[in-house]
Amino acid sequence: MNINVRYERLEDQELIYRLISQAFETADEEKLVRLLHTDHQSLISLVAEIDNKIVGQIILSKMNTESDNGLEIYGLAPMCVAPEYQSKGIGTKLVEAVIQEAKQNNIDAIFVLGHPNYYPRFGFKPTKDYQIKCQYDVPVDVFMVLDLSNKLNLLKNQTVFYAEEFSKVF
Repeated sequence: MNINVRYERLEDQELIYRLISQAFETADEEKLVRLLHTDHQSLISLVAEIDNKIVGQIILSKMNTESDNGLEIYGLAPMCVAPEYQSKGIGTKLVEAVIQEAKQNNIDAIFVLGHPNYYPRFGFKPTKDYQIKCQYDVPVDVFMVLDLSNKLNLLKNQTVFYAEEFSKVF
């Protein structure tokens, strides 16, 4: 199975919305992605294809902090894979590709609210290790960060905020 990961194109968006609605139990993630596409300029959005069919998607969107510290931080959300293609390494390919894109775009850190047994394999660590808080009240083991620049000490004792589109949905 040959998996191709590439940047999302405008003509992919309706296919992406259908994919998201298949992969998630509620419409929240689809609504979020529609808002991000409409309102948010700072996105890295990739898709995974098999035989020219979109089977996965991942987005990084710019986040904010309590103070202007010059860091470029992004949130990974959502990521999805079509149900019939799950557990075939597509999610892994998407996460690895988006990390490479983040490095090439000089992003300092990627935050994720995700499964504590999945994301650590890519180097994500609990934000509690860095004394960084999430704007949402979530279990400490699911809010993680991948430090790409060794500058996370600038965020110590701060709260980080997802793009405003997240607050419109969640």
